[in-house]
Amino acid sequence: MSYLKQQRSLRNLKKLIPGLLLGICCTAYAGNELIPQLMGEGMKNYSEKKYAAASDYLGQVVDMDPDHSQARYYLIYSLALSGNNELALKHAEILAKKFPNDPQYKNIVKQIKEEVEKQSIKIKKNEAASGKIKKEVMIGGYKSMDKTYEMQKPKVDYTPRDITPERPLTDLEKAVVKIDEEDYAAAESMLKAIIKKDSNNGEAYHNLGVVKMSQSNYKDAIKNFEKAAKLNKSNSFQSYFLMGNCYRYLGDNNNAEKALKSACDIKYDDFAQFNLGEVKVTLGKYKEAEKIYKDIIAKSPNFSDASVGLAQIKMEQGNLEEAMNMVNSAISKGNKGEANYVKALLLMENKMSNEALEEVEEAISVSPANVKYRVAKAKILIKMFEYSRGIDEASSILRSSPDCVPAMLVIAEAFASTSATNEATAQIEEVEKRGDFADTHRIKGIIAKAEGKEDVAKSEYEKYFSLTGTPSAEYEIAEFYEGVENGNSKAMQYYQDIIQSYPGTLYAIKANEALENLKASSDDSSSPDAAYNPGPSNNYRPGNEKF
Repeated sequence: MSYLKQQRSLRNLKKLIPGLLLGICCTAYAGNELIPQLMGEGMKNYSEKKYAAASDYLGQVVDMDPDHSQARYYLIYSLALSGNNELALKHAEILAKKFPNDPQYKNIVKQIKEEVEKQSIKIKKNEAASGKIKKEVMIGGYKSMDKTYEMQKPKVDYTPRDITPERPLTDLEKAVVKIDEEDYAAAESMLKAIIKKDSNNGEAYHNLGVVKMSQSNYKDAIKNFEKAAKLNKSNSFQSYFLMGNCYRYLGDNNNAEKALKSACDIKYDDFAQFNLGEVKVTLGKYKEAEKIYKDIIAKSPNFSDASVGLAQIKMEQGNLEEAMNMVNSAISKGNKGEANYVKALLLMENKMSNEALEEVEEAISVSPANVKYRVAKAKILIKMFEYSRGIDEASSILRSSPDCVPAMLVIAEAFASTSATNEATAQIEEVEKRGDFADTHRIKGIIAKAEGKEDVAKSEYEKYFSLTGTPSAEYEIAEFYEGVENGNSKAMQYYQDIIQSYPGTLYAIKANEALENLKASSDDSSSPDAAYNPGPSNNYRPGNEKF
């Protein structure tokens, strides 16, 4: 059966498959140190429609960790789309048995059975018509379920094609092979040679961007993705998507939002939508992010990271208990990594730093190369007053990603918190070369306060809050005003606003306690703060929008 015929026969099955890109977005599971790497290779081949090669890698993940449901899920599709429906059916039945209350898996089993039956009938008809048994040609793919603890790379070219004599690879295809082999120097040289001959080759620019991104050279990657998107508009989705992720690695969330929005405008993709939602959360655009996550869940109920995203929004809105229940539920269902990361943030908000460190370590064990998780670890260490360890963790990130703004900010905050204001200022100056970031103003406020420049500190904290507007930022600015001369009245106004805007949340509880303490301390009529009368909430958040 030819590849094209297989594709036509599986057109209904394909409708269930979420669109995926590079393995950057996938969440790997812990168990064996090879699993994240194998999962990444599997998802990369899957995104490139090399389904048989994908099944080789994903099959190894399942062999090592039989409970890795996500790997088995995509193994099923990889096997089916490479012509191995019988084995796909076995794996689908395993998931259906494991999740008896989830109709999705029963539906997958049903559709694969129908495909197996259709193929069987077609083969029998062909045999009857020809009078002889037709030999099936297997495209390849995962066949063995034997355990292995060493990565097994596919030994043949799994690029889908009809069974015809091989044609020579083009120069661009040869470069892509080098990328797959992680021979980035050779790939870069080949791609630059192609561009020299044809400066309008969008595919060459895109793949050069992939090379630069793989080398953590995000600025150059962005430049190449921008050229690729302009030159190859019909296939610019991946360029915009990867461009957005490069901006995120740099901490430039405003440009990340623009690039990911461009990708999502071209076509719907769960992972692109999810990343856009994450960026909007970072920018404080919670209503927009919430809508994105709910849309993902409506279209792909099995996309558990979207539920974790909603939990993070609940956290930012101050509903910490509800958020904690949501992430604990996600972790209990096997969705580790992202859920552990958000749980770490929740624990940090509750001043449970040791527990937060344990959770972020769990997230890192699932995805060791995830910069976001590692930055969170560095931040937690700083909160624990483990300044040296926090700086070391952030510095190790910068060694592989020199332009990672979040890591730079962690180091700046560590210096500022230890009154090493000159070092902190130097670090902030490096950050400001790369753009205007909310945390930059908060840290500048810490530096100014340490230097006794209270007016400058007030201005920087107000700027920080204007760029974020989150309840956590509002609580921070209220605490700041408590610590400056004649600042209690302003602090009380912010605390009152938190109480009225976020009733029942941890922030409201803490604000109420702080407010009562301030009122008690201002009973002396000679105090300039004694005349405080908050009245109605002034709602200090940017745009007067209550989240």
